[in-house]
Amino acid sequence: FIVDVTWALCSSYIPDRFKREMEGLADATGVDLKVIRRSHVISVITERGCSSFAVWGKGTVGGKLFHGRNFDWILNAGLEDTAVLALYEPDGMNRFASVGYAGLLGVLSGMNMEGISIGQIGAVTKDKSLRGLPLELLQRRLLEECSNLDQATQLMTTVKRTVGFNFVVADGKVPDARAYETTAGHAVVFGPA
Repeated sequence: FIVDVTWALCSSYIPDRFKREMEGLADATGVDLKVIRRSHVISVITERGCSSFAVWGKGTVGGKLFHGRNFDWILNAGLEDTAVLALYEPDGMNRFASVGYAGLLGVLSGMNMEGISIGQIGAVTKDKSLRGLPLELLQRRLLEECSNLDQATQLMTTVKRTVGFNFVVADGKVPDARAYETTAGHAVVFGPA
């Protein structure tokens, strides 16, 4: 019930193209559409972990950029048995790779063909809302729509967010990266030290 209410409150912030894709996934797999919808909002109401970093310049040999992330999720929950690397080629948008789980069209970590990569870190905060774009779909929008860090910053600071997350977005072309500390009502951008 709680997850279904969360979907209902987030739904108006979710682009129609994602809703149609969820319907297609349900039709193709026979999985109940409610189950697919629930999987795309669970991050709004659960505890979050994970780690992410970006290092480049004087911090690496040759100044190359490295962006990493790990999943600090519950082991033995069964998710680890459904890990997938999905490649997307959306019409008129950036092609990208997504590391996630079967049945999840949102992005947990990924990189697009423009060299933009994203990872996230959970952050527990009192500033939260059930009315906004869930994490997985925000990260997907970023990979589909952003080709540089300025575009990423514009999206991350203006989109209607739900709960606390810290994101690391890197641009392998530059190389450069930004960290975004976000809550439902606030976004702070951190650049290189």
